[in-house]
Amino acid sequence: VEVDTVVSHDDFIKTRYLQAGNLKFNTTYHWRVLMWHQSDTSNWSFPTRFTTIVKPELSRPFNSTLLTTGATTDFIWDPIKNVKQYQLLVDSSMWFNSPLLRDTIVTGNQVQLSELLFRPEYYWKVRAITNGDTSEWSDTWKFTVTNPVRLDGPRNGLENYSFFSLDWRSIQGTNGYLIHYDTSSDFTNPVVIQDTGTNDFFHFFTEKPDYLYSTKYFWRVKVFHATDTTEWSEAWSFTTQENMDVPVLVSPANKSTSVNPISVSLTWQSIQGANYDIQWADNPSFTTPFARTSSAPTYNLANLKSFTTYYWKVRARNAFVTGEWSDTWEFTTDQNSSINEITKPIHVIYPNPTSGTITIQDFVGELSIHDISGKLVQTVRLEVESEAINVSSLSEGLYTVRLDSENTTTWQKLIVE
Repeated sequence: VEVDTVVSHDDFIKTRYLQAGNLKFNTTYHWRVLMWHQSDTSNWSFPTRFTTIVKPELSRPFNSTLLTTGATTDFIWDPIKNVKQYQLLVDSSMWFNSPLLRDTIVTGNQVQLSELLFRPEYYWKVRAITNGDTSEWSDTWKFTVTNPVRLDGPRNGLENYSFFSLDWRSIQGTNGYLIHYDTSSDFTNPVVIQDTGTNDFFHFFTEKPDYLYSTKYFWRVKVFHATDTTEWSEAWSFTTQENMDVPVLVSPANKSTSVNPISVSLTWQSIQGANYDIQWADNPSFTTPFARTSSAPTYNLANLKSFTTYYWKVRARNAFVTGEWSDTWEFTTDQNSSINEITKPIHVIYPNPTSGTITIQDFVGELSIHDISGKLVQTVRLEVESEAINVSSLSEGLYTVRLDSENTTTWQKLIVE
């Protein structure tokens, strides 16, 4: 076989093919073949020719300023057989002579570059390298990095939004974001949220943010990496949901007197879709108040102190919004019943009398034991029904037991022997 640009190279082989190495790029080669055996030699075959590859063909990123890429980008081109090394140039100048030039020798037909800048129009090209030759440069392609981010949600103009997350389409290769939200479309006094070390495409409010109800807000986002930051995104808006209505108290009437302390039913007007927080205390400042919740517009108090003024208030809430407290109302109790007048208990304490442990039938909640003077001597939080309680540390005598469950407060007597 003869292979050469000038038909002068000889190789003697015993197979039907020859793998020629160290050929030069963009070169036309001629080749022909003859055969022989011990007695004779054939004529040469008719000469033919081929031309080696001129330059690599680029694949991605695409040659487009519309189809943008990430700040971390894979540069890929078609591989050339038996070529292992390539030279890649990436620059903001089409002449590849700016300070941003990245000149990289690559093994294989792809490489990933990171921390590309967001604003320049980039150009890139590749050439192949062998031991004896270098190809021509590929065509020069151009691309841009995505800038700015595109917002995703809440959708622009959404009303009655509960403000639990802000979402956008992130850019590969970023590691932080900056959010502004403001009641002004000019963002004159925005709330600023910043996070680093992540490539998130949303911000989730783990705690309820401080915002106004029934108010239009504008928001925008920019993302960044170690060497550059995008422009601000387009500003979108949403309107926050309405606040929960304030409960209107019903009974006992404000400033009521002679209220039976054994049982007091607090009631207020119902609010659709709401649960309620209730607080009551024996002082108008609600220092160390009692606090309970209810799914209904009523709550029962039991065995309050006699001749005492109590203050109470209610607020409504749902899964997203906690409303304002109602007005504070007050009522004053009358003569309390003696311990012997406590009515038939809802929850049975046994054994009673006791000298060691007690069990309260069908009760889950907070138990507190008071001596005959009213002093608190023991508290227990019961998480399961019929849980045994050790009272062996109590002295012999008569005690009252307060049982606070989700919707009721009751008192019972207990004898320790």
